[in-house]
Amino acid sequence: MYDGYHFSEDMLDIYNPFSTMSSFVNNNLGSYWFVTGTPIFLVKMMQKTSFPLETLEDGIDVDGTSLEGYRLNSEMPVPMLYQTGYLTIKGYESDIQAFTLGFPNNEVRYSFFKCLVLYYAGFENGTDKIEIVNFIKEIRSGQVEKFMKRIQGIFAASPKETSQKYYELNAQAFFWLIFKLIGQFIQCEVQNGEGRSDAVVWTKEAIYIFEFKLDGTSEEAISQINSKNYAISYENDGRKITKIGANFSSETRNLTDWLIE
Repeated sequence: MYDGYHFSEDMLDIYNPFSTMSSFVNNNLGSYWFVTGTPIFLVKMMQKTSFPLETLEDGIDVDGTSLEGYRLNSEMPVPMLYQTGYLTIKGYESDIQAFTLGFPNNEVRYSFFKCLVLYYAGFENGTDKIEIVNFIKEIRSGQVEKFMKRIQGIFAASPKETSQKYYELNAQAFFWLIFKLIGQFIQCEVQNGEGRSDAVVWTKEAIYIFEFKLDGTSEEAISQINSKNYAISYENDGRKITKIGANFSSETRNLTDWLIE
């Protein structure tokens, strides 16, 4: 929850002292360090540069010199993410003097994602709440229709002042963040032998396969799931397989329709 920080290639593992001591004081594993400040400038920097969020999970390879030079007006988010503590050293290759950066721990990972999802949904003031727990409950109970309507409602309520290009990029990032936040039994962009599904969610009783289209149709999304045999990897699992195909319209800037099969 609080360890995993490394500040040199020697890789000595360090706990966040503020969060660790706060957890003892409060007898609760809360997100103490993150709530001391909201990284709005980092979020805006990531949006401006169309930063690929999936690299935060996969690990980012950089050379040492790139971590030393950073400015508040820089268009390179990675050095700032490292210097402000949202990323830390996870690996080092001495022969090429290259570092691999990643989230230090769960406190930073999930708190940062919760912060990002508000802004990528279009709520730049960050005051509108998106309760991830509702998404989790609906998926766990098999209420996929309510799950999709909740996403539709969020986009319907969000401001539409941003440019078309950035709105489309933000929508893609929003879906990725939602699926990363709904639990640890989630994989996005799951690769199988014949293609790549947008998201697969495992619950105790079911497996959900999601495919999203931009300016297409939900029928096309379902057809892709079936034609690419996305479900074949899970047929012997024993749990019920549910396929969800949905379409996002760049004109209306919302989910227009979806099919559940």
